[in-house]
Amino acid sequence: MYPPFPPGFQLGPLSIHWYGIIMVTAIFAGALLASRYVARHGQDGSIIWNLLLWIVIPAIIGARLYYVFIQSPRGPDGLGHYLANPLEILAIWQGGIHIYGALIGGGIALLIYAAVKKLPVLIYLDAAALVLLLSQSIGRLGNFMNQELYGPPTTLLWGLRIDPQYRIAPYNNLVLYPTSVRFQPLFLYEIIWNLIGFALIFWLSRRLEKRLRDGDILLMYLIWYPLGRFFLEFFRTDSWFFPGTPFDLVHLLSVIVILTCIILLVTRRLSRLVVSTNEAVSAEAPLEEQETVVGGGINMMEEYTFLRRSERPAAKEELEEELEDESEGTEDIEEGEAWNGTNAGAELLILESMAGTEEETAMEEEGEEGLEEEEAEGMEAEEDEEESEDEEESADESEEENDEAEEEGEEGVEEEEAEEAETESEEASADVEGNTGEEEGSEEEGEADEVGAQDAEAEDAADCAEDDAEGSDDGDAGDSSGE
Repeated sequence: MYPPFPPGFQLGPLSIHWYGIIMVTAIFAGALLASRYVARHGQDGSIIWNLLLWIVIPAIIGARLYYVFIQSPRGPDGLGHYLANPLEILAIWQGGIHIYGALIGGGIALLIYAAVKKLPVLIYLDAAALVLLLSQSIGRLGNFMNQELYGPPTTLLWGLRIDPQYRIAPYNNLVLYPTSVRFQPLFLYEIIWNLIGFALIFWLSRRLEKRLRDGDILLMYLIWYPLGRFFLEFFRTDSWFFPGTPFDLVHLLSVIVILTCIILLVTRRLSRLVVSTNEAVSAEAPLEEQETVVGGGINMMEEYTFLRRSERPAAKEELEEELEDESEGTEDIEEGEAWNGTNAGAELLILESMAGTEEETAMEEEGEEGLEEEEAEGMEAEEDEEESEDEEESADESEEENDEAEEEGEEGVEEEEAEEAETESEEASADVEGNTGEEEGSEEEGEADEVGAQDAEAEDAADCAEDDAEGSDDGDAGDSSGE
C-alpha cells in the first residue's frame, strides 16, 4: 500500500498539501452533521458555523502543544529539538499534532463560548462527540498521504511502504530496514475503529433518542475512542514511554477517561431508573399504604398500616395520652437514650408525618383542581375554536351557495334575454308579413273600386241611353198628335 499522490503540489506560487485539503473536508463534514444534530434537539443549527472558528483554532493549538511537550520522544530528536528551536513548534505543516490535545483545547473553547452565549453546553458537546469519530476517520487519510502514523514492520498484504525521508527511528536505518520493508498501517486501523464507533453511536442516538440524557453521547465517545487508542499505542514508536514499560502517557490517560466515563454513564442511568421507579410507585400507590418504621435504633414494627385520613386526629390524641401515662413511670432516663415510650412515640411521629402528608395531599389536590380547571378552560377554548371554525365553514358554504345562485340567476337572465330576442325577431317577421298582406289587400281593393266605378259608369251610361230613348219616343208621339 502506497499513497497515489505526493504529499503536496504547486498551484502557481502556492504550495498545496493534501493533508490540509483533507482536514478542511473533515471539519466541514463534521460541522454540517453537528448543525443538523443541534437543530434536531431544538437549537439553532447556524450557531455551529459561528462556533467553528472559535473551536478549530484552539483545537489546533492544543493538538500541537500536546504533541510537542507530551507525545514527542525525549531526546535531541524530539522534545530537545523543539526546545532548541522554539520557532519549529509553530511549524504544524511539518507534522506533529495529537487528538488528545485537540480535544482539550477545543473542549475548553466550547465551554467558554457556551457560557458566554448561555447555550445548553451538553447538547453541543454531544453534537461534537457524535461527529468527531467521522471527522477523525476522514482526517486519518491525511496521515496516509503524508506517510505517517505507521507501526512496526509487517509481512501482511496491506503493509504500508514508507519512503526513507519519512521514516522515524529506528526504521530510518536502511541496513536493518531496507526500502522493501512494509509497515503496519495504524492510520487504517484507526479509520476502521472510528467508523464502527460512529455508526454505533449514531444508531444509538436515533434508536434511544427519547431515553438518552444530554451528555450521554459525549460519555460514549470518551469510552469508545480511548479504548481503541489504548491498543493502537502499543504499536507506536514515536511516543514517550515510561522507562522500562510498554506504556506511555496515552495509556494512562485512556484508562482514567474510560473508567471515569463508564462510572458516570452507569450512575446517570441508574439514577434515572430510580427516579422513574419512584414516580411510577407514587403514581400507583393506594390510599392505605404499608411502611416499615425504624427509629431510635429500635425496630418498632415491621409493617405499619396507615390510618385513614378521617381517623388520624382522634388516634393522635389517644397516643398523646398514652405517652403522658408512660412518661410518668420513666423519670430516670439515661443521657443519650431514647425515652421508653418508644412505641407510642414512634406512632405519634408517624401520625405527625401523616398530618404533614395530609397537608401535602391537600396541596396536591388543589394543584390537581387547578390543572383540571386549566384543562376545562383549554377544552372550552378548543370548543370555541371548533365553533368558530364551523361558523367559518358555514359562512364559506353560504358564500358558495350565493355564488351558485348568482351564477344560476345570470344564466336565467341570459336565457330570458335570448327568449326576448327570439320573440322580437318573430314579431318583426310577423310585422313584415302583415305589411305585405295589407299592401296586397289595398291593391286588391283599389282594383275592385276601379271595377265598381267602371260598372257604375256603364250603368249610368245605360240609364242615360234609356232616358234618351224614352224622350225620343215621347217627342215622336207629340209630333204625331200635333199633326
